[in-house]
Amino acid sequence: MISCDRRNGSETGKDAVPQTRATTAPTPQAMSELDAGLIEAAIKGDVKTVGEFLKRGANLKSCREDGCTALHGASWDESSFPVLKLLVLSGAPLDVKERLNGYTAMHWATFKGSVAMVQYLVEAGATVNVGDKNGLTAFGLARTMQQSTHVENYGMIAAILRDHGGRVSIRPGTPVDISAEVVGSLIRALDIDASPESGSLARQIANEGTNAVPPLAEVIANDQEPKRKRDHAIFILSKIRPLNPEAVAAFEKALSDKSLDDGLGDVLGLIAQCEFCSQTMVPKLITMLEDPREQVRTGAAAVLGHRQCSGSVPIEKWLEMVGDKSQFVRFNALLALGNMPTATPEVLEAFRRIADTNGEEERVRELARIALKKFQPAAR
Repeated sequence: MISCDRRNGSETGKDAVPQTRATTAPTPQAMSELDAGLIEAAIKGDVKTVGEFLKRGANLKSCREDGCTALHGASWDESSFPVLKLLVLSGAPLDVKERLNGYTAMHWATFKGSVAMVQYLVEAGATVNVGDKNGLTAFGLARTMQQSTHVENYGMIAAILRDHGGRVSIRPGTPVDISAEVVGSLIRALDIDASPESGSLARQIANEGTNAVPPLAEVIANDQEPKRKRDHAIFILSKIRPLNPEAVAAFEKALSDKSLDDGLGDVLGLIAQCEFCSQTMVPKLITMLEDPREQVRTGAAAVLGHRQCSGSVPIEKWLEMVGDKSQFVRFNALLALGNMPTATPEVLEAFRRIADTNGEEERVRELARIALKKFQPAAR
């Protein structure tokens, strides 16, 4: 596809997002050499030249024929983060969609797996729930990339966007229930030794088929059913929107089911993707933060990191988790502490320590730096 890459509109290779239908936004305007130079410099990540073009009056709203603005160009590569910051501070429009995929800068930063860029755009006021041409939001894109690549960055991005109200998609119309025939086919398919994750039924269920919840919950609750079948039911139940109380109850039961212990981390991961955390789950989830299995601690931290539950975890526990050996646990702990209305001296010290630790992952350090910027003015 044609994108805001470093080859100035040439077709990208392995990093390309699949081509989608034509879009109408935005309508390109005739560009001056000054505006074209700004976009080219942004794509190259040349912060000095970008600054010079801005001083000369380059228009931040200008776009190429493909709809790529300077901000789109900067969001294509994390090495261009300084350029992106400069453009945002200079007043670049944050929510413009390019023409081919309907992607905003937030979408592109998400696709490239840049935790720091996504966090910065969110803090700068970019709209989280903007759909591309197919209605997919940056949050939905992050979850899709996480499931297909298993790259940890996408899970971190999804956590950030989730905590700022991220929805999977922005679609017209109202939720529809799938037919009883499809529900029956789904339950029968769970007996087949093939994951529904890759099948058409899972995609149909994901289309908000709420009447599939009762039979799926029944499969999950029945410890006489094969574990693989129950795992598949849990996976599909996590895709159904809107999430209703019966689905919540099924997940709560799964957390206490010893026969599912081996896959507990996966169950927790799916619960986190459902964007909910019930208060009745909190005590058990807090105990799971002590589990020797890293995947379980990671999943518990991701669920507890939801805004509606993060305040139920003692600050001392989150501070303890900041020192966990799992990068993702540390990230979720920092995210939860950063979402608090105020920061204690101990929390500020934890942020400073992480921000100054050279051996720490850069995306975790950047989250700590952003939190410090948020809290330090109030702390003085």
